[in-house]
Amino acid sequence: MSYNLFDHYRVMEKQHIVLSFKGEISNKTLVSLAEMLKKIFSRADNRQDVTKKIFAIFVELAQNIYLYSAKKVTVDNKGVGTGIIIIERNEGFYRVKSGNLIMNPAIGPLLEKINHINQLDKIGLKKFYNKQLKTPREPGKTGGGVGLIVIARKSGHPIEVKVNPIDEKQTFIELSTKITEPK
Repeated sequence: MSYNLFDHYRVMEKQHIVLSFKGEISNKTLVSLAEMLKKIFSRADNRQDVTKKIFAIFVELAQNIYLYSAKKVTVDNKGVGTGIIIIERNEGFYRVKSGNLIMNPAIGPLLEKINHINQLDKIGLKKFYNKQLKTPREPGKTGGGVGLIVIARKSGHPIEVKVNPIDEKQTFIELSTKITEPK
């Protein structure tokens, strides 16, 4: 069966996809995508504050794929995650989405954390962010544990989650949020 690239192009045009990437997200890939994103938004008619929010959320979602994807490949002697990340423009807002496989035992804690974050107001998010920064990391854990909080704080909207079970070991998880353009 042959894949029709033109059909894919039309779907992306219809969905107003600004950027789409599927594959290995290494540090080098992330830097390249970030540079591409800067170029795209420097040409677009956007406010700088909106561009900064989109960029920050994009980086956090890409890092989640890099760090937590169940599907890993070796790049430069390091295990990196694979997934998909998309930015789409809608009427009055942008949406940044990511998706990757995660191991099933990680689903419960992830959903609990996102539900907690989504229930917090602006002040609560700031307090939770500061608390997480001060919390010692478990051995072997990377990052400050604040990526999802940063996403919620920057977007000003809830983090949406879609859970797509694959098998008894893995699930494809989709995370997204929107960034409203000021009027």
